[in-house]
Amino acid sequence: MPRRARALADQPEGRALREQLIEVAEGLLAECRPDELTTRRIAREAGVADGVLYNHFENKDELILEALVARTSGLVRAFRDARPVAGTATVEANLERLASALVELQRALIPLLVGLVGRRALLERFLVAVHGTEIGGPDAVLRCVHDYLDAERQLGRLGDGSDTHVAGVLLFAITQLQALVMQFRPTASEGAQDLLPFVHFLAATLTGAAHDPERSGP
Repeated sequence: MPRRARALADQPEGRALREQLIEVAEGLLAECRPDELTTRRIAREAGVADGVLYNHFENKDELILEALVARTSGLVRAFRDARPVAGTATVEANLERLASALVELQRALIPLLVGLVGRRALLERFLVAVHGTEIGGPDAVLRCVHDYLDAERQLGRLGDGSDTHVAGVLLFAITQLQALVMQFRPTASEGAQDLLPFVHFLAATLTGAAHDPERSGP
């Protein structure tokens, strides 16, 4: 970063504006992919001149990366807030809620990755940041799923011998596939509706209950 730009960014008002620019860019990433985001659009949304961005960031990629990390971190926090609490409602209802939260998380993350396909250097930096301690990568999300299932097992609400690790991996994988389908097939059902038969089967398997095909639907 040039000496003058670094000096401006180090000032309290400079740090405030830098955070504002990141926040604005983060908000725009909820509406468009990274490859569709321009410095002009960010500047206009923030109410500043185009060149002001370069007083606080070395280049456009630096700002986009900060916004991507902030967006991803926020999405993971929202997922954690939306996950069910073991011992509340029924296991089946909780799995439906968990599946829906996983689909929404992965559905929001896919455009971020798709928008970086042609930007290998930026994509690699983003993936490194996502797997850092602040976010924890996919393992952190999967750990949340396993923690919920393990808590249900400790409460005795799952059947003896139920494999919560395999169940968590399956749920994560199937919701990821559903998110991809929704991204590329506009006619797909919203949320996790298409996954209800799988969720019902998983709940029946984990709890040791008899599976009722009619309840699961076609």
